[in-house]
Amino acid sequence: MDKETISFVSRLLTDPPAAGVWVNDTGIITGQGRSRYHWHPNYVCPHILAGGHGTVRTPVGEARLGPGDMFCLWPDVDIEYGKELRDPWRVYWFHLRGPLAVPFAAECGFGPACLRLRPARPGDVLRGFAEVFELFRQGETVQPYRVLAALYGIIDACRKPEVSDDPPRDRHQGLVARAEALAASGRPGGLNVSEMAAALQVSRTTLFTAFRDVLGITPIEFLTRKRLERAKDLMRRSRRPLRVIARMSGFGEPKYFLRRFKQCEGMTPTEWQRRNAGRETSP
Repeated sequence: MDKETISFVSRLLTDPPAAGVWVNDTGIITGQGRSRYHWHPNYVCPHILAGGHGTVRTPVGEARLGPGDMFCLWPDVDIEYGKELRDPWRVYWFHLRGPLAVPFAAECGFGPACLRLRPARPGDVLRGFAEVFELFRQGETVQPYRVLAALYGIIDACRKPEVSDDPPRDRHQGLVARAEALAASGRPGGLNVSEMAAALQVSRTTLFTAFRDVLGITPIEFLTRKRLERAKDLMRRSRRPLRVIARMSGFGEPKYFLRRFKQCEGMTPTEWQRRNAGRETSP
C-alpha cells in the first residue's frame, strides 16, 4: 500500500511527559492495496478520508466509506481496508500510543464493535488530522503541546455538541474561571489536567476546548505557567535547592524543571536567581 509517512518518535515520547498519549507517526495513504493489522495494547490508529472512496471490513461487517468518514485500527481486532480503483481514496492517519491512547479513541466514539463512524463535524476533524500531519513536517521544530491540542480538538469535533441554554463562550469563560480558582487554591505542587477535569466534573476534551477558546492556550500550558510562578516565588523567598523547588512546584524531575524553565524564561533557574538576588529572600 502506497503511503507518505512522517515519523518523529523521540521528541514525543518524552515531551509532554505527563500527556498519557502521543503521536508515534503520521502520514497519508494515497495508493491502492489492502492490509490486515493486528495491533498491540495501548496502540490505536485512527483514519479519516480526505477524498475518494474505499471499503473497510471488520468482524461486524463491511462498509463503503467516503470523504469525511473515519475508521480506526484497534488492539487485537483484524481489519481489512482497500481503496476503490475508480475513485481511490486519500486518507490521513496517525498512530497513537500511551496508556490513554485507547480511552482517547473511545472518546471519539470508537470501540471494538464500532471501528467506523461519521464524526459530528467532519470538516473540523479533517483539519485536525491535517494540522497534526503538517506539525510533523516541521521535524525538529514540532511542538508537542500543539499536537496534543490538535488531538483534543479532534475529539471535540467527533462528538455531538453539548446542549445548553448558555452560549458556548459564556460556558467556557465560567469553566476557565473555576479552573483558575481551583489552581490558586490547590495543593502546593498543583494539579495535573486529569485531576483538574475530574474536580470540575468535565471531560479533558471540554477543558481543552474551553481553555483554547478563552485563553488561547491548553490546560497543560496554563498549569506549566502556574508551576513556573510557584517556582519563581520559592526561589525569591527561600534558599532551597533547585531539586526541592522542582518537586514543590509540581515539576517533579529537576531535569524537566530546568528544561521547561529555560524554554519559558530564556534562562536557567540559576541565572534567574542571580538576576533576582536579594529580593524577598528568607532563610
